Amino acid sequence: MPWQCGVGEAPCGRANGKCFHNRGQGWDWQRFKSALGLGPSITIRTARDGADIHSSGPDVPSGRKQLPFITARRFAAESPEDVPWIARPWVARGAITELDGRPKAAGKTTWLAHLIRAALDGTPFLGERVTRTPVVLLTEQAPSSFRPMLARAGLVDRDDLHLLFWRDTRGVGWPGVVDAAAERCRETGAGLLIIDTLPQFAGMTGDTENDAGAALEAMGPLQAVAADGMGVIVSRHDRKGGGEVGESGRGSSAFAGAVDVILALRRGDGESRPTIRHLHALSRFDETPDELVIELTDAGYVALGSAVNFALEEAKAAVLATVGEDPLTTVQLVESTGLKRTAVYAALAELVENGLIERDGKGTRGDPFRFLTVASLRPEPIRQSLIGPDERNGANGALSFDHPNDASAGENAVDLTAEARTIFGDTLVEPAVPTDTSAMVPRSRADA
Repeated sequence: MPWQCGVGEAPCGRANGKCFHNRGQGWDWQRFKSALGLGPSITIRTARDGADIHSSGPDVPSGRKQLPFITARRFAAESPEDVPWIARPWVARGAITELDGRPKAAGKTTWLAHLIRAALDGTPFLGERVTRTPVVLLTEQAPSSFRPMLARAGLVDRDDLHLLFWRDTRGVGWPGVVDAAAERCRETGAGLLIIDTLPQFAGMTGDTENDAGAALEAMGPLQAVAADGMGVIVSRHDRKGGGEVGESGRGSSAFAGAVDVILALRRGDGESRPTIRHLHALSRFDETPDELVIELTDAGYVALGSAVNFALEEAKAAVLATVGEDPLTTVQLVESTGLKRTAVYAALAELVENGLIERDGKGTRGDPFRFLTVASLRPEPIRQSLIGPDERNGANGALSFDHPNDASAGENAVDLTAEARTIFGDTLVEPAVPTDTSAMVPRSRADA
């Protein structure tokens, strides 16, 4: 291009001292003029051929660049058929994933930390395979608050996790930060670059986030990194009003348009455990689910299934814990469990169909359905001893040992010797038969 060095001479001297070098590849004159901050009628001299070019003049062709059109067949033959996932189905090489969530509430950094751990070890994440790779992480957190998070995720002793704190990038422009991060990825073989959060590192202050042009400018360097085959994750905060996935991120919608996968991490509703999160997604990849319920455990995040299935399983567990031998109506179960009526209906239908609870009644106003535990699952009632007062002498005295089946002990008499041998074995020594059986008779009978 005619201004490969991008430095010209203007009345005020060298134009800002900027060098655009390869960044200006394919730029027309108007864009180059704008990048240098030149006025409408300024003449500069290009560094390559010394020609004078007036800024108010038309674009200066320097030889038409041949654009590399290819056929679909050739593209398909030269590109892999399978998606090169790093963490299926959330992060892929050559693609950008955006993670949105409420600041200090959704748990974005914690989610990223557990994903990083899986990538470093090559272990599954949320039940899906992960390709082992070093990771480069740019974090806005202060070291004092970042270290405890590393400790919780088991990352304090890793040499394959490369960190850059925002405080150490002050004075360096965003393109320079991205260039340094990409170079670190190449040096270490890292296949995953994470920026937490993008607006902080890109220096997007005030209303800049709402500017579509500024958003695209911030995404440009990251798109170049992804084009080199790296996986990129950027995080952003949700706007105050929230919204649907793809619209909830703070600032311009141009951010969402420049990425391949958008994830929104949110807390569950008031009926969920505090460790529950809902992961909503919009994706260019078919493998990415629209929504997944996950839970943070001591072993990390685990997948619990779709929101519908999760709600049904939670409702079934609550109903089973409430139903007993005393029949309860649907209204009573709703009040007892605190669940929504629709959730209780769905749980009852599946539990009855699977034979886990019984249903009684006709389902009418005068005879509503009532639900109780299945008879076979109810605990056995505690029965009274089969040895009555009149048989105790036979069971505990001479008749038990000499005549265990004696009719005087009753048809359900207990052979205590046989029972004891099942516990102590054949080494059991039988007691001597007492000669005075009157000693075995209760005082009430002896006195009679």
